[in-house]
Amino acid sequence: ENMKKGFLLGRGLASGASNSIDASPAATRAQDMGNLEQPQPIAHSSHADADRPARRPAWQLALNNRWVELAEEISRGAPDLEAYLDERDGRGFAAIHWACERGSLSTVKQILDVSAPAMVFKESTDGSTALHSAAARGHVEICRLLLCGGGERLAAAANEFGLTALHVAADAGREEVVHLLASALPTLPFAKDITGRYSFESSKVKPPLRDRLVQLMEEEEERVIARWREPMLAWAMAQHPRLGPLSPAHHLFPDLVQRVALLLLPPHAVEWAR
Repeated sequence: ENMKKGFLLGRGLASGASNSIDASPAATRAQDMGNLEQPQPIAHSSHADADRPARRPAWQLALNNRWVELAEEISRGAPDLEAYLDERDGRGFAAIHWACERGSLSTVKQILDVSAPAMVFKESTDGSTALHSAAARGHVEICRLLLCGGGERLAAAANEFGLTALHVAADAGREEVVHLLASALPTLPFAKDITGRYSFESSKVKPPLRDRLVQLMEEEEERVIARWREPMLAWAMAQHPRLGPLSPAHHLFPDLVQRVALLLLPPHAVEWAR
């Protein structure tokens, strides 16, 4: 027993020696083996990984026009790629915002290819989307690409100031973008910001562009009224059975037809008509 005790002390297990004096030889061996340090797996690291510096945020690469480096990061397809692309700067700009701001169509395509469809709706701190960024700079092809993914919902998106991409494009005098946005959503020129201002009412909008926006609104108004003219007249004659089917209700009851118009027309057309 003294020899066994000395042996255990010699192995650095003096703390458990008093409890192992009456233990069987098999239990002693099991305890002895359990205290041996288990081998740890060897971490194999390549020289390339060791030498490669920590990756820079995607938004920072886009901000500094480092498109090749950003493309390489996206091509690696890291498991956290979605979160990596969604990292933001102080303004809430992600990589897609800066790519649209800087006009890198290929980068925007690459981001949209590897991201969820909701990427086009990502908002900055003030609620602006990537479409706002592209519209302000006049990048027509990027705007067209974003609208393919976001459609009318993206075109109608407004930031916390009530500004749509059309407001931003009109303020910057981006006539081609204005035409694109208005054709994507004909009711868009009727949108107002939080001060009640239409896109054409900005002091920065030059007269030719202002006239074009007003023309687009008048064309949309005519289209909507033409669509609802027959239902309005039918409703008016239904309210007054004494009128024959050929009675010019819109001549006999102009106020009535106008009131019906206010009831049936979409709100944006009613407000513009007023």
